[in-house]
Parts: sequence; C-alpha cells; structure tokens
Amino acid sequence: MSEDVDDLAERLDGVQSVAQTALQQVADLRDELAEKEKTIERLEYRIAELEGRVDPDPHAKDYDDLERPEKVRMVRQELVRRAEATNGKAALDYSDVQWSVFDGHASARHCYDLMELAAQEDGFVEDDSGTRRITVDVSEVNDSSLFVGGNNRAEEVDV
Repeated sequence: MSEDVDDLAERLDGVQSVAQTALQQVADLRDELAEKEKTIERLEYRIAELEGRVDPDPHAKDYDDLERPEKVRMVRQELVRRAEATNGKAALDYSDVQWSVFDGHASARHCYDLMELAAQEDGFVEDDSGTRRITVDVSEVNDSSLFVGGNNRAEEVDV
C-alpha cells in the first residue's frame, strides 16, 4: 500500500509539474499578446496621425466619425489657435475641450483622456495644479502643421 501511495504521489508531482509549465506558457503567451496589442494600437494611432497630416481638417467630419488621433489633433489645434491669438501660450480645461472643441459631444472622461494624449507632444503639458488642464507654449511646438496659414512660426519650425 505504501508503494501505491508513493506511486500516486510521484504521478501527482508529474501532473503538477506539467500543469505549472502549462500555466507559465499561458502567462507568457498572454504577455506576448498584450505587447502585440500595444504595438498594433501604437501603429493604428501613428497611421491615423499621418492620415491627419494628409487630410489635416478633422473638423470636416462628424464627431462620431472621428478617430482618437484626430480628436487629439483637434485639441492641439485649438490650443495653438488660442495661443497664437494671445502671447503664444494657452490652456484648456476639460470643459473647454468638451464644448469649444467638440460641441458637447465628448464626455468629461474622454476629454481628460484626450488631454493626456495631447500632452505627449512637444510644447504641450498636462497641468494638475488646481484645475486639471492642458497648456501649450507655441515656442516649443515642433509640429508646424498645427499652425494656421500666414503664421511665420511654421517656417521657423521647418528650418
């Protein structure tokens, strides 16, 4: 009987080892899939951003037809437009994004997400001191396509 118990224990150890190996392989595959999904998301974002440079007027589309990179671009464009009308600096809070950029179509949470993404470009900064907002200093913006026609800033950036 002792041999049966020992045999059973040995077989159980073998099954447990196989199960642990299988679980590790599943975890590895899950990590690999997550990385691939991130890569695909970055590529989709970059493609949409490049398409935005080819067709730079996302305002011509209905809100529901806009892709996330187009919305981010619209937030940046509004900031640059406001900054050009003043001292080269401007700020937007979520309410400005929601109503001035998207006519109330975007939720507050979505506006915050767009502001966070917009702040990933040079010259744009997410500011949490007090009211959460995004700011721009046009002297630090490298994307000349955000500037309106007739502005010398676009020529300065291309140099």
